[in-house]
Amino acid sequence: MTTALQQMKETLDRVLAPLSEQLSTVDSEIATQEAELKELKEVRTQIVAILRRIDPSLAPTAKKKPEGAPVSEERVREIQEWLLANAEILNANGGITTSSLRERPDFPFSNKTATSKALIVLHDRGVLRLDRIGRGAARYYKVVI
Repeated sequence: MTTALQQMKETLDRVLAPLSEQLSTVDSEIATQEAELKELKEVRTQIVAILRRIDPSLAPTAKKKPEGAPVSEERVREIQEWLLANAEILNANGGITTSSLRERPDFPFSNKTATSKALIVLHDRGVLRLDRIGRGAARYYKVVI
């Protein structure tokens, strides 16, 4: 090897050695902290279980996910009118899901969340009946005629 190449290799080794040591130190610290966190979580689980047995009001409860804005009554009415106008075709095709409605080119609404919430409201009102639950918890509804 030429002297210049050897000098560059030695320089690189001098620069990289401390970085490798730092990486090892950081990895070791991460492993230590993760082990400590796991232990703390186990202790917390035990404490919560004891609190639930002694006095459930003292134990923390799971945080509920906010539902978001409700669907407007106007949107529910518009979707209901569209469903009733197309009921025979929709029922003959095996029912409807939120996704199957949105895939139809003649369905005038594009918001999946609003459509899904409207279908739930219409089911509660008896306009739709739950026919079956499909893959991935897809709800298949049929229009009540």
